[in-house]
Amino acid sequence: MRCFHELVEVKNTEDEYDIEVKEYHCPHCGAIEIYYPCEEEDKKGYAYYNDEIEDSLGGCSHGYPGLCPICGSHIVWGGDFMRSEVLGDVDEDDLGEYGIPKDDSLATNVMCPHCGGTIDIIDAKPSEYHLYPFYEEK
Repeated sequence: MRCFHELVEVKNTEDEYDIEVKEYHCPHCGAIEIYYPCEEEDKKGYAYYNDEIEDSLGGCSHGYPGLCPICGSHIVWGGDFMRSEVLGDVDEDDLGEYGIPKDDSLATNVMCPHCGGTIDIIDAKPSEYHLYPFYEEK
């Protein structure tokens, strides 16, 4: 959803609540996408799982670029966070000028109105930019 290149599935695991979580990686920009499906009891409320539901939201853009990696529907922005808050893999002691970890990056949370999944989109760390063609193009 950051550079619109094809994602590669890197993990398919279960979280602490036995929910199947899928993790994707973009080899072009280094973004990580972690997909969390909706709860089993909520699936009946989404067109992806229930033919009786009319999908009035999933087929059109909502002002945020990107498609759900599971059903291909347009996603809806939920909120922005920092990579350190979502993954916790940033050195919290190496602070920049404003007291923010130097190697932190943006982590956006979006939702799919078609299948009910939520997705964390986590940008590459600044120290990793040299590994991805996307940052060399700028």
